[in-house]
Amino acid sequence: MLKLKSKELKQAEELKNADKFEEALQIVVNLEKEEDFTEEDLLSLHILKSSLLLALGQLKDAQNLAERVLEQSKKLKSYDKSIDALNLIAWVYWRLGKLEEALDEIGKAEEIISAQFPEPIAEIQKKHASLYLIKGGIFFARGNLELIKKCLEEGLELVKLINDKKLIMQFTLNTGTYYGIKGNIDLAIKYHSQALAVAKEINDKQNIIIALNNLGWVYRMQGKLDDAFESINQSYALCKEINSPKIHIILDSLFHIALDKGDLKLAQNYLDQMKELKDQEEYEIIKLDYLINKALLLKANPRASNLSEAEKILRKAVEEDVVLYEAHIDALLNLCDLLLTDLRNTNDLEILKEMQPYFSRLLDIAEKNNSYPLITETKLLQARLALLTFNIKNARQLLSEAQHIAEKYGLNRLSMKISNEHDELLKQMDLWEKLKKSDSPIGERLTLTQIEDEMKRMIQKRTVDIPKLSDEEPLLLLVMSEGGIPAFSHTFSKDWDFSDDLLSGFLTSFDSISKEVFSEGLDRAKFGNHTILIYPVGNFLVCYLFKGQSYFAKQKLGYFTDHMERKSTIWQIFNKFLKNFQTVQLKENPVLKELIMESFLITDQWLLKE
Repeated sequence: MLKLKSKELKQAEELKNADKFEEALQIVVNLEKEEDFTEEDLLSLHILKSSLLLALGQLKDAQNLAERVLEQSKKLKSYDKSIDALNLIAWVYWRLGKLEEALDEIGKAEEIISAQFPEPIAEIQKKHASLYLIKGGIFFARGNLELIKKCLEEGLELVKLINDKKLIMQFTLNTGTYYGIKGNIDLAIKYHSQALAVAKEINDKQNIIIALNNLGWVYRMQGKLDDAFESINQSYALCKEINSPKIHIILDSLFHIALDKGDLKLAQNYLDQMKELKDQEEYEIIKLDYLINKALLLKANPRASNLSEAEKILRKAVEEDVVLYEAHIDALLNLCDLLLTDLRNTNDLEILKEMQPYFSRLLDIAEKNNSYPLITETKLLQARLALLTFNIKNARQLLSEAQHIAEKYGLNRLSMKISNEHDELLKQMDLWEKLKKSDSPIGERLTLTQIEDEMKRMIQKRTVDIPKLSDEEPLLLLVMSEGGIPAFSHTFSKDWDFSDDLLSGFLTSFDSISKEVFSEGLDRAKFGNHTILIYPVGNFLVCYLFKGQSYFAKQKLGYFTDHMERKSTIWQIFNKFLKNFQTVQLKENPVLKELIMESFLITDQWLLKE
């Protein structure tokens, strides 16, 4: 800038970077009084001013100024300034909880970059990377893992090209949050710790606050509440020191930790501070957070009047528009938790009908945002709810759907948990039939499904405990063509004689078993004391019969069927069968023998990978 007083401007930028926003703003206000600016210089000054107003929480003023900059920059064809202005407007919308509007502004900025800057320019790449940060923040608010990952990958690609340490640190923070949502605690801690180290190195206090808060949140997921409190309390102290606008995020975290610890007095203290912020700020999300937290504190002190008031507040909160994904999820889960308590206390089965729409709303929000962990966990809750009304078929269908989603999106802990639960349900089929005939008390059913424990785990954001799993005992691999004609069979145990009579009995039962599996969307069935998994592959059905748990068996069969279809040499073997209907012999097809060894007998590859 030719005519700006470079000394004052540099000082304002330094104060901004040191989080001294009010002092920086005063310098900018004084500079505005100068009359010898070019139009381009004035745009730059106003962008800086708008960013300072945003940092100070003066959202309307920040947006109004950014919109004026946008209008003027269009007239001057100053496209880089238009990008800056759109970025600022998007941040304002994000903080107001207007996520769609924020995405619209980002889209406009990306269109300008694509149209006006087709060749890579470092400064524009930096602006583009900043857009990925806010876009990622929006997808985090929605819990959309797929789009979060895409933002991280595309943003990091830009950041690495320009080698901007601060931006790299911010993307590292987001990577840690991504892995936290996925339940990979070790990687979440690793990336948040790396980001914290860089934030300290460059003395970025705002991001030191966020990194400490994020680490505390991960410790909370582990149930390490003292460690969580210590980390977030450090963040709180720094917030107070620099008067950070992020204070509401930290207070919300501390409130939940205090609640988890059962310290209601401390939780009330943090809630009182949130109330002060709520009354001062334009930020709608603070108001929603406060409202829900007020209900949670009432719920934690279970007098009848408190529970009634908490339920009333939560019902109001869930009817609001979804401005913050996580807050609405919290409200829905806590409302359902209250209704489960009512159900246990009253034995009124009408409460189950009342809960159904809330579970549906939970699933609807998760599906609209492609939040696969929540979709999976909600289906798991719905399966347990189905068991409470003895709808065993629906419970099994929901468990199969949940595991399919968990496997597809790499949610390994959830996949293991669901598979184990489905196995247990198959073992308990006779018990559930007896309970149905005797119309057992609802309390007994609640205890057996453990739905209340699952609800509390989700409310407290705990990681999923991995059940103790063991390898299955493989018995038979069978490939059949349409019409139930055996194309190939292989027994795994020399000590177990799979006689012709037993095979005949299996084939007789197979037709009804396969219809049960496919018509009802299941992934497994019982065959005597054994479990059978059935996968369709082209014109074939592949069946795996085994004893024991299903999780590793399912991974192995999935590996086999995937390679059976993708390896042309193996696929040709089975296509040849369709022409001559001569049973496939293992000794004549070493490539098939090798695939069976890889799939079913080399077990190290099936250890937990996140």
